[in-house]
This record gives sequence, structure tokens and C-alpha cells, in this order.
Amino acid sequence: MQNLDKNCRVCMEWQEHCYWSHMADDQKHFFKPMVGDFTETMSIPGRFANNFNGHISEVVSLKSPGGKTWSIGVGNNANDEVMLQSGWKEFVSAHSIEEGDYLLFKYSGVSSFDVLIFDSSGCEKTAPHFAQNHGCERIEGSAGVEGAQLELAVQRNTSRSIPNPCKRKLCRDIEQVRCHVKDDEDDLEVDHEGDTPAAKTGYYFCKNGPVSAYHLTEEEREEISSVRIPAQPTNPVFVQVMHPSHVRGKKSGVVAISSEFAAKYLGATRGEIILQRVGSKGKWHVRYSCNRFSRGLVGRGWCGFVGDNGLLNHDVCLFELIKGKQRPTMTVHVLRKVRDRFVLLR
Repeated sequence: MQNLDKNCRVCMEWQEHCYWSHMADDQKHFFKPMVGDFTETMSIPGRFANNFNGHISEVVSLKSPGGKTWSIGVGNNANDEVMLQSGWKEFVSAHSIEEGDYLLFKYSGVSSFDVLIFDSSGCEKTAPHFAQNHGCERIEGSAGVEGAQLELAVQRNTSRSIPNPCKRKLCRDIEQVRCHVKDDEDDLEVDHEGDTPAAKTGYYFCKNGPVSAYHLTEEEREEISSVRIPAQPTNPVFVQVMHPSHVRGKKSGVVAISSEFAAKYLGATRGEIILQRVGSKGKWHVRYSCNRFSRGLVGRGWCGFVGDNGLLNHDVCLFELIKGKQRPTMTVHVLRKVRDRFVLLR
């Protein structure tokens, strides 16, 4: 019986490992009941946050049932839990989320989640599908035309006409959404504070994420800036700390590149970025993922680079963008802390 219990535990550990390390990330979800003081902030379950270390950035995207995407700030509370913070209150209000409701968060990639909202009976709530700002990116015609199209759709499906008071409110809502479209697009821009280059080096440091163990202090930034690397002084350099998800093998996470660095130097870059090391003939073709909310290095090419160069958790990678290349190319310089000092790996 004891051997059977041991075998069961081994199976469970194997299943846990396969789930977090080998299953596609878009098959991973978490479930959250709305209880207590949930209106201001919401904690992400610890096991999910820990296993997605490096995937969850300072800003996550929540796609509501109505199709609208919300940009929500992420941070830590006093207990070091990963919390949804700025923007969460507005998300709760817009979708009429109440105590006793349940939310299902389905990971859709690059710090993005699709959110389903259920009431206390376990049935999906209908109101979030018709939230005031539903479909704001698809509004094209005048409010009257849009209202007429919606009314026609409702009549076709329910054989009912929309009462005049509701119709007037619908038109007002559509017009109000139209006015907010530009504001919403502006709000989705990530705050660039912390991405500015050091005055002497031109380095663009990664932001400090929700996991404090991977934060760079001002002293560490100064030390990194002082390490002599074989880089051209005119080439811009982006600095990123390696998290466990960046170096975990076949299913590594997205290595985020700051929006400021990407906008200034990568522009309309799509597809691949070539990575190389000083003194090595090897070249790694790495997929560059770029969308409205985030951008970074991902995929098999990055996994190959990690394995071939022996990158470890807490290593600091300096991505030097080589100017004048026909195809985007970066030389990667790797620093590792040895006896409390950063040293350059050759």
C-alpha cells in the first residue's frame, strides 16, 4: 500500500511537471472567486504566478467577453503576492462583477488572458457581453446607423423591437464609446518609466517586474554599466535579467523588450532577429513577437540560444543592436554574478 501511494505521488509530480513545463501555455487557466475586498485589487494564485514567472509582466491584457481588451497594471502586495492593480477597479465596474461571482482566466499568450465571468449559480453572466464599451474598436458608422444595425440584429434573434427609451440610451452609449476610443488607445500604452537609458552608457534596462528577486538595484545598474564589453559605443543596448521561464528549455517564455527601445530602434521589425555571440561563428534566428501590448524574443530559436550558450537563471543579457545590418542583428553579451560581482562570460 505504501509503494502504491509512493507511485501515485510520483505520477502526480510527473503530471505537474508536464503540465507546467511542456503543455502549451494557452491550455493553462486559473479560476478566481470574487470574495472579500476584490474591487480594488485581485491576487493571482501563487502557484500559477510562480510557474509563469517571466510571462507575467508589469502590464497584463484582459480580454472581456464583449471583445474589449483592458490593460491592467501588475504589482506585489505586502505578502509578495502578484496582484492586478491599476485598471482592475474599472474592469470590475464595467462588467458589473459582484461578490459571489467567479472569473475564469484563460492564458492566451504574452501576458494576456481571456476572461469569462460566471454568477453564483455557475452560469455565465450575460451583462459583460453587452458592457458599455463593448466593441468600441469596431464602431464605424454614425450612432444612429449603429443603433439601427443592433436593433435589426436583436429583432432578427428575438422577434422583439427595442423600446424607445432603451434605443435612446443605446445611441448615447455608442456615441460615448466613440468619444472614448482614442482615450482607451492612449491608456493602453505601457508606462515607459524605468526604460530610459543610463546617461553614460545608452543602456536600456528592463523594468523591475512583480518578482522582487529579479529586480536590479541602482547599484547593480551602475555596476553593469561599468563592466567593459566589446560593444560599439554607437550601438544601443537593451538589458534583461533572465527569469526561470526564460531559460527553462523547450518551452521558454517571452524575453520582453521594452516598448521604448522597440519603438525607437526596431520600428516595423517583424519575423526574426538574428542573435550572435562575440568569438562565436554561430547565429541563432529567433522569432520576434510584436503586438499592441508587448514585444519580445520567443520560440525555438530562443530556446536553442539558451541551451547552446548555457544561460542560467539570474544571468544578465545585454542585447547590442548592430546598426547598418540589412536584417536585424543583435550581439548578446552575458554577465553572471560571481562572488557578488558581475563578470562577462566569454
